[in-house]
Amino acid sequence: MKVLPYKKIIIRHNKSKDETSEIINSVTEPCKVFGNRYSSKIFCGECDNDSFKIKRIIQYRNSFLPIIKGEIHDNELVIAIRMHHIINIVMTIWMIGATLGFLASLVCLIHSLFSGHFSFYCIIGLIPLPVGFFLLRFGFWQEVEKAENALKKLISS
Repeated sequence: MKVLPYKKIIIRHNKSKDETSEIINSVTEPCKVFGNRYSSKIFCGECDNDSFKIKRIIQYRNSFLPIIKGEIHDNELVIAIRMHHIINIVMTIWMIGATLGFLASLVCLIHSLFSGHFSFYCIIGLIPLPVGFFLLRFGFWQEVEKAENALKKLISS
């Protein structure tokens, strides 16, 4: 599993720059303040002739929804997928704290094994680190796969 929430993709195709731009524009609408939950389009965001910044329209809430920035070239699409900057900052703070808590819990567990009395509080610090990885895996990376597949399907058709 990748830890850093960033992925760069190059999709090769046999369409012109204008055709590719038109395809992406046809499935994208401007993002609304309170969401595009009941839209017939696949993506919301901004599209120009040679670049775009979009995200998938979903029927549920997900703070980890990837932002897709792309450049349109003849015969290829260069895409960078990342999380929102605020979520990156929050998850960085979470993972640093969770790692420190994990290490402190390990020290506590080792100490309790040698001292002969077990403390339940030593186990609590082991939980946040796997929860952080779980959130990244199922909140972000699963959405990356869905967005990547949707773009590949659009461009290949």
